[in-house]
Amino acid sequence: LAEYHMTIGGKDFSRAAPISASRGCPMQCTFCSCRKFEGNGYRRRQPSMILNEIRAVQKQHGINRFMFVDDTFTMDEGQVRDFCEKIIKAKVDIDWICWSCLQVSEGVLALMKKAGCSLISFGLESASPDVLRKFKKKIDLGHARKVIQACRALGIHARVTLLVNSGHETVQSMTETLEFLKGLGFKKEMIDYAQGVWIFPGTDLERELAASGRPGFDWFHPVNGGL
Repeated sequence: LAEYHMTIGGKDFSRAAPISASRGCPMQCTFCSCRKFEGNGYRRRQPSMILNEIRAVQKQHGINRFMFVDDTFTMDEGQVRDFCEKIIKAKVDIDWICWSCLQVSEGVLALMKKAGCSLISFGLESASPDVLRKFKKKIDLGHARKVIQACRALGIHARVTLLVNSGHETVQSMTETLEFLKGLGFKKEMIDYAQGVWIFPGTDLERELAASGRPGFDWFHPVNGGL
């Protein structure tokens, strides 16, 4: 772990241990390959098992920083609450980050902060209602704005991921995304990544591309020119 050097949200995460609290995702995002790899079923680990694993890593390796690698750590808020409450009650001193959907509640965010969460990367992808609908991402942009603002108020670094050049983009949709981010005072370092959509086999987006009469997916290049 000492050979890995990561700076996330301005914080050094060089010795951060990856850890998983769940597998699978029930969401239907058209571009995501998670369903092909892990299925739509959402499998949770017991919070007590996660806590025991964290303690073991602390004891054996002296590591107090953790990166949850779940596709959506906050999918089951009950599990998140249980985990955070166990961390707080046991007085386990850790610093951790995760990936989340924007449907998370502000109450859960406050509990996550108290349990040591310092950074959350949110899968926004776009702030255009039309593009979000075509991606099958059920994001309420008003709530998304409140979630990001709540993170800042709590002292949690909030970052977002963006997808461009999906074939659904227009000048208007890109302007909507930029205006949304500007309204929140976003800076470059607050964006995890902004990249073209890659067409993965078995995704809805691949089927859309095939139905349009264009050739199949290309593992190594994002969509070029629209669907």
